[in-house]
Amino acid sequence: MEPLKAHSRQSAQANDSDLEATKESSFFERRDHRDLVVHGLLTGDLPLKFAYAGSAAFTHDVLARGAGYQSVTGAVGYVRDALRKAGLEDLSRIAEIGPGNGLSSLGLLELARDAVTAPREFLALDFSETLLGVARHNFANHRDDLSFTGEIWDVEAGPTDFLRNWGQPRGPLPVLFLGNTIGNLADPAGALRDILDSILPSDVLFLGVTLRAGTAAELVAPYETEVFHDAALEPLRSLGVDAWRLEMTWDEVSGAVVGTAVLREPRTVADQDLPAGHRVRCFVSRRFAADEAEALVEAAGGTVGAVTSSPSGEHLVLTVTKKRPR
Repeated sequence: MEPLKAHSRQSAQANDSDLEATKESSFFERRDHRDLVVHGLLTGDLPLKFAYAGSAAFTHDVLARGAGYQSVTGAVGYVRDALRKAGLEDLSRIAEIGPGNGLSSLGLLELARDAVTAPREFLALDFSETLLGVARHNFANHRDDLSFTGEIWDVEAGPTDFLRNWGQPRGPLPVLFLGNTIGNLADPAGALRDILDSILPSDVLFLGVTLRAGTAAELVAPYETEVFHDAALEPLRSLGVDAWRLEMTWDEVSGAVVGTAVLREPRTVADQDLPAGHRVRCFVSRRFAADEAEALVEAAGGTVGAVTSSPSGEHLVLTVTKKRPR
């Protein structure tokens, strides 16, 4: 990792030993991350993945601990039900794409202790090296009996060998892609295709989606918090520009919650003069109808098996296998 500014300080929280990240300054993990954020700022379209990397990993960690975030991603109990429906009771090895700070993962692994073979090894794949470090810390604090392996993978940049090669020889691998991460990607079908290209035919993908339910105001409400605004704007602030406000709207055409950063006053970035009012789309989170989610899987080359609903009915987990070549 190549921070362009001083790293954040990490310390153990006294009351529950969770990671309390005190962000002393903003930074990027790698120089190319900075260059891509500059490009996104100038073009007005910034991929959401940068809200999880560098110092933004710490603002995301704070966000992920809140009840509003859980209302968007769903709890983990119904994910355990999805594992049961799939008939997977050898849960000795579990992989997860985008585990965030790892706390939801730990909750699910706790529920999976009742499996015929309980979890012993966990593979975490994430775009952010910093966020993987937060997850590793939380695993060490709460489940030091588990082997934690962390690997950097940008799910939007093509397939990976990590999933196919991890822990060989092995049986069918449960691969988790939960919350509504698929809805946050620029090309959900392309990313899902890359995931399926990265697993073996015997592996099972558990895909989480959030449904399009409620009024526009209800869909936007969980994001109208200071904590969320801090998390979404952190990549832009890492460029040294802290003059943004965030507008959250519901776009009926795309079926997505959209966040647009608006520059309050003129600034110069990368020798470019930006006027007050310059707009950057920095957050897009799609919602799905159930049939749309299943069509997405089919378009990516997967087959949907069981579908498990959360108790609230607002979230689904689809059990997915890759289609075998004819």
